[in-house]
Amino acid sequence: MIYVEKLLFELRRGDRPDEFDDLDPNLEKEEIEKINERFDSIKKIINKEIFQAVIKVQTDLEYLKRFREIMDGPFYLNTISDKYGNQYIQARTTIKDGKGKTKWLNAYVGSMKKFPKGENDPEALALGKILIRKKLIKHYLG
Repeated sequence: MIYVEKLLFELRRGDRPDEFDDLDPNLEKEEIEKINERFDSIKKIINKEIFQAVIKVQTDLEYLKRFREIMDGPFYLNTISDKYGNQYIQARTTIKDGKGKTKWLNAYVGSMKKFPKGENDPEALALGKILIRKKLIKHYLG
């Protein structure tokens, strides 16, 4: 989507995007004409209101796409113990930081007493997924 937004901004400013400058004007004349026709068509259609609407729609679609990716992301449940021997279930997943380093995200799901089937308890799995999703949303979508 970022690529499309960049093209729209350039066309809105009246600039002709340079992404297609590498096409050979002799051997790819037909393709260049079709691309220029598309640029001209977009420039004729787009006004300030339409431009803002298109950018808003693109932004919303990108948000929904990222949210959907978060929903499908893997997570795991594991059991942890405190210093008193009490056992708890936590949900975990990994993310990459800006430098590509793997970081763990953890979420407290609850006491083993609440989830008798432990890491395989359907309620713990459902709650863990929601809790990890909330952390991922904060991290990726703000």
